[in-house]
Amino acid sequence: MGRINLILLWFVAVDQSFSATIPIGDENVRKELCLTKTCIQLTSQLFDNMNLKADPCHDFYEFTCGNFVRTKEIPEDKGQVNGFERVKNLFEKQGKALLEKEQPEGDWEIFKHFRTHYKACMNESAIEEKSLTLIKTKLESLGGWPILKGEDWSDEDFRLEDYLVTAIQEGVRSFSLFEISVEIDEKTNDSHVIKLDQAMFGISREFLAQGRQERTVQAYRKYMNETAQHFGVKSENLDELDKVLDLEIELAGIALSQENRRNPILRYNELKAEEIPSTIVPSWTKLMQKIFQNETITGEEKVGRQERTVQAYRKYMNETAQHFGVKSEKLDELDKVLDLEIELAGIALSQENRRNPILRYNELKAEEIPSTIVPSWSKLMQKIFQNETITGEEKVVIKDLDYFRNLESVLEGYSRRTLANFLGWTMIKNLDSYLDSFMLDKKQELQAVLKGTRSQPLRWKRCVKAVGFNNYDPKSFKIGVGSMHVLEYFPPKAKEIVEGMLRRIRATFSELIVNSNWMDDATIGEAQAKLDRMDQMIGYPDELLDEEKVTSLYEGLEVSDDQYLQNHLTATKIYDKIKLQRLRKPASEFKWTYMSTSALVNAFNKWEINTMLFNAAFLQDIFFQTEAPMYKNYGAVGVAIGHEITHGFDNNGRKFDLDDKAFDVKKECLVDQYEGLEVKQVGKNVNGRLTLGENIADFGGVRSSHMAFEKYLTENNETQVLPGLPFTPLQLYWIFFGQSWCTVARDEKIRDKLLNDKHSPPQFRINGPLSNYEGFAKDFGCKPGDQMVKETQCRIW
Repeated sequence: MGRINLILLWFVAVDQSFSATIPIGDENVRKELCLTKTCIQLTSQLFDNMNLKADPCHDFYEFTCGNFVRTKEIPEDKGQVNGFERVKNLFEKQGKALLEKEQPEGDWEIFKHFRTHYKACMNESAIEEKSLTLIKTKLESLGGWPILKGEDWSDEDFRLEDYLVTAIQEGVRSFSLFEISVEIDEKTNDSHVIKLDQAMFGISREFLAQGRQERTVQAYRKYMNETAQHFGVKSENLDELDKVLDLEIELAGIALSQENRRNPILRYNELKAEEIPSTIVPSWTKLMQKIFQNETITGEEKVGRQERTVQAYRKYMNETAQHFGVKSEKLDELDKVLDLEIELAGIALSQENRRNPILRYNELKAEEIPSTIVPSWSKLMQKIFQNETITGEEKVVIKDLDYFRNLESVLEGYSRRTLANFLGWTMIKNLDSYLDSFMLDKKQELQAVLKGTRSQPLRWKRCVKAVGFNNYDPKSFKIGVGSMHVLEYFPPKAKEIVEGMLRRIRATFSELIVNSNWMDDATIGEAQAKLDRMDQMIGYPDELLDEEKVTSLYEGLEVSDDQYLQNHLTATKIYDKIKLQRLRKPASEFKWTYMSTSALVNAFNKWEINTMLFNAAFLQDIFFQTEAPMYKNYGAVGVAIGHEITHGFDNNGRKFDLDDKAFDVKKECLVDQYEGLEVKQVGKNVNGRLTLGENIADFGGVRSSHMAFEKYLTENNETQVLPGLPFTPLQLYWIFFGQSWCTVARDEKIRDKLLNDKHSPPQFRINGPLSNYEGFAKDFGCKPGDQMVKETQCRIW
């Protein structure tokens, strides 16, 4: 008791030193102090992170995060440190505890497989001994890697569609030129459709599109060469990899940008299989039939290399090739591979355009796909969907139509040998995390250029993620480990509290819709109907606690504690099989699996199923605590709830249901405001169009959560505040909102995020919405003319 009194005396002393400089509310409110263990810890957190001498009406980010920014050190294996990284660290430790304990009696049998895979990842001696041999065997089953085989490789037997089908069957699928998948059809929401998308590149399309001399591309090229030599490629053959890099650069050039990849309209182009515009596959219908073996698929169904990041990528390519045994004189082949990758990046949608749903939905028949790189798309699909009938009439949705229109012209400049080198390279690159220490070292050198990291993560951290803890790769065991985690760590009370918050915030967002001044009554009715239809998942779907259902996802899984790479390949084959089998089945049958993201430290709004997801891994620590005052929970996870609701009505989510020219006028206010914001640490501005959807969601999240919390205070009379801090519950709401975004980042990480991330930098995620919202100004007494009160305020919802 004496210790608590000493702590309180210290708080009072500190309080007297600064309270006169902070605008506060009713003094009577401060007399009710929260003295629980949680509140004492929260108070300590605020003293650690805040700059209490800063003016909240001048720069709220500095006020709430100033001390955090000046004192926090970034771990060597990280590019940044913030609230998300803190929760990730906690979640990783929870995963480690679950995976390292002996299988308890009565535990799910499938959990034993996850623990075995973790042991395989920790078995570094077995990885050193076996991984390189196994991946070389897989390369040989695909016809061999030309740069490694030298003159023993002939292009006479090389057929792209056969390569793609065999790769799927071997569990090493790598759709390096394009991706074929089965996904929910956004136009129906309850059916599946075959989708084609642009290539996923070794490094970001935005880096590759800047050319070979970009620093990151140079690092990538180095990685290519060193990998090839590690595999046994002779030095004199490495020039072949330059052709591979050139191809990848060209592919990036025809791909959708990051911004447009977020636009579902741009990514929905419906065709029949035989209409796919590319001749790289003789028959898309036949290719699809090979892939979708159990379905019937018919015909109806450039820049330079000097960018810094590209240079790093080139280094990575070369060192990898040498690790595989490629001789130094052959490394020039890798430059051709790099050139190809750069060209592919040039035809791909930008990050900005990939956010556009209009650009990403192009409906065709298989016979209409605009590319002849595959002689018959329907035949290719038939090989993939072996148990289905795929014809040229098969409906296909193309996410990046221009990419497929331009793909053939890009590939005309490259030989079959370069194409085969490119495919082999991308297979190796996609599996590098499962290979030996040399490969991990070379990948770290590339990451140093990309993210600024100084070292690799601890081995146990790598292995916890590999099993599925905070792993976005659908081929990991993330659904199953989600079950492990919620059974052990997620209390029912958490679900109950968040459900109550979500009901309030949903109701306030409904008010925002009804009171909007830019929609007519009919449009308001449509928006309200969409909100009413919006589903939610808090923590986890109920099916995640059903052992039989979860285990069925891993039917046929066999793992060994000394076969790390093979375990992953087996899991990949099982995942692909299950995914392909969904083609003719309703989406509702599998909705719970699309909602089973509980093992990810994040929250989402999945447009295609109109569902908000608030994951168990996310609902802890700095974001949510069952014992914390509600101003902390509303300020952190409450804003996240409002954010995800708003995503259903942002510049992309609304395209499925609503349309109004007034919306476009209002969104330009946000674009212009954010385009003018500079991140002084690196001297670069925010991309207001790439970040538009997230900025709209930030604005809506702040407003709807704050309104809901005001109503909560009125109805519940929660007046307890934190000791030693002169802030009202409403002010503490804003402070805890700001605390969730306190960040320190390396220059490389910031540059990468400005180029590729759909979110604005953290300081603008705080100051941007708050300086445009009268509710914040009222709570802190900010006046017109203060920097946190914009003269021209933007608002959509």
